[in-house]
Amino acid sequence: MDMIGSSISIDGTKVKANASSIQSKSSDALEKEIDKILKESIETDKHEDEIYGDSTPYHIPEELVDRKKRLEKIKAAKKKLDEEKLKKINITDNDARIMKHKDGSKKPSYNCQVAVDEKEQIIVAADVVNEENDLHQIEPMIQNVKNTLGYKPTIVLADAGYFSYGNLEFLQEEGIDAYIPDNFYKAEKEGKTRKFRKSLFTYDEEKDCYYCPAAFEIPFTRIQKRKGEPDLRFYVCSYCSQCVLKNACTMSEKRTITRDPREHLMENMRAKLNTEKGTEKYQKRMSTVEPVFGQMKQDRGV
Repeated sequence: MDMIGSSISIDGTKVKANASSIQSKSSDALEKEIDKILKESIETDKHEDEIYGDSTPYHIPEELVDRKKRLEKIKAAKKKLDEEKLKKINITDNDARIMKHKDGSKKPSYNCQVAVDEKEQIIVAADVVNEENDLHQIEPMIQNVKNTLGYKPTIVLADAGYFSYGNLEFLQEEGIDAYIPDNFYKAEKEGKTRKFRKSLFTYDEEKDCYYCPAAFEIPFTRIQKRKGEPDLRFYVCSYCSQCVLKNACTMSEKRTITRDPREHLMENMRAKLNTEKGTEKYQKRMSTVEPVFGQMKQDRGV
């Protein structure tokens, strides 16, 4: 029907699970409830023995049946909580996770992902995950799009929740033209940062140093090892005490700048987003994917 183009927007929205918030409990709370149920069951058994003696009643009392079912649910939840090393688990729905919604409330929820084609707002991929943030959803969603359409999109738009160097590397390897701002892009562009933002410092690749807004050289000083990530490089300024701009730059004795070896990916992305074409493309994200969530949640009450 020619309703699909080649540019998609990816986004996630929180949807409350069919479970009560008060049923989300920590390991200690589950242990206490297990002890309480067992204690109450022993007391009930004792009371039944006093009534029936050695004879057997025709049916198990309803409160014992309920307690047994409850105990089984709690034990299953406790097992999953320990195996997956979770802080809390919901007894009614073990897979739901406590997530913060836009109104500030925290509820057992799921993170619902959609990829929407720009042309006619058609959903070309969908998924439901129990990770609260969207950081790890780019790769699986691109794969979902491929499974649906039989080909990968040429353009992908997503908000800062999807930004990571790993995601940018993946999209680059896939040959997909991505428009994803980093977490500080908007604040820095609008000048909402309290101190001199990092983007005001110029990196000299040849000398492996930074230059601050006052033109002082900030040399490389040390490396921080990171598990599963490339080493982080530290650059520390030695001239802060002499600088008239210090109060606008840092509250510390010396201004420190860190650099990830993949930082050029972020710098290139910012440069692309700052162009007229980049700004125009990224703005289409809101009018592509946001209306889909509006139709689901506001109009259909999901």
